[in-house]
Amino acid sequence: MNRLLIAAAFSLCLSGAAFAGSAEDLLEADRAFSAMSASEGTARAFVAYAADDARMFGTGGAPKFGKAALEAYYATPEGMAEAAAGRLVWEPSEGFVSKDGLMGWTHGTWIFTTAPDASGASMTATGHYITIWREEADGSWKVVADMGTAMPPPAAPQ
Repeated sequence: MNRLLIAAAFSLCLSGAAFAGSAEDLLEADRAFSAMSASEGTARAFVAYAADDARMFGTGGAPKFGKAALEAYYATPEGMAEAAAGRLVWEPSEGFVSKDGLMGWTHGTWIFTTAPDASGASMTATGHYITIWREEADGSWKVVADMGTAMPPPAAPQ
């Protein structure tokens, strides 16, 4: 009987559910995604973290359907200009993982700071985002959908 219990416990440990991701793993992936955006640029980060079937919805422009479309966009003059326009970072507020541990979502706030202009001045925009994630066979989390909204600029002083 003890051998049967040990065998059952061992097989449960080897099942997919035992290796499914946690909310903390997901938040860690989102923070690493933001850190890569800060250090290597938005284009590299989004391409690296996008699933092959990703759907990207920005605060402007047409959505990008699929990692290949995202890579193609960043290879265009418009995409290169967007990627070089400044620095995008974010911080997740919460992360949730499905009961089976294979899908999840994070949301939080983002900050985009433009590259300095000729006078050295830069501008900042902020907003909220939601990212839908899928855990891949290798245990990594990949973005399957991402959407951001912009906060209105602060009112001018009266």
